[in-house]
Amino acid sequence: AGAFKVMAENILPQLCKNKTAEDSLHIWVAGCATGEEAYSIAILVKELKEKTHQKFEVQIHASDLNNHSITIAADGIYPAKSIKKINTERVQRYFEETDMAFKIKKEIREMVVFDTHNVLDGVPHIQLDMIACRNLMIYIQREAQEQLIANFHHALIPDGVLFLSPSEGIGNQTLLFTAKDCRWKFYTANKLEN
Repeated sequence: AGAFKVMAENILPQLCKNKTAEDSLHIWVAGCATGEEAYSIAILVKELKEKTHQKFEVQIHASDLNNHSITIAADGIYPAKSIKKINTERVQRYFEETDMAFKIKKEIREMVVFDTHNVLDGVPHIQLDMIACRNLMIYIQREAQEQLIANFHHALIPDGVLFLSPSEGIGNQTLLFTAKDCRWKFYTANKLEN
């Protein structure tokens, strides 16, 4: 919850502050599992747009290697126990209750496109404002982690944001990224001199 509070209050407002109706906000959630994180980000973006009255387009892509996870994510149906941490107001606003479960409302589901992708095969999207990749790097070897961080840098716009889990980091890639929030692992993509 702490990381998403920082995202709502600092990270997203900075990424979006100059966006006009002609602009888009591009986000990729890599290793999205069953989609909770992608939908959480979609909700925060929607709330920010309402607060600032901005009209920019939003494109959130979420991918995972596991087809079954992607199917669950696209359906957006979660058991009641997994919704407990979300405040009641948000549950009422963004979910519909169905037989002991909660379904994310269509307006939020439509903000996210889910597909199957192996992050080690390269980046499916470029010119991204933000990449969220949490609890995925802990499962891959050091060399692959380094390559992944480099790929993420390539996919982000200068000053775009990389969001990792508290147990992950950028390793030796300090030329590529600058820490924006050390505790919650937000990093800014550095502009490299040609």
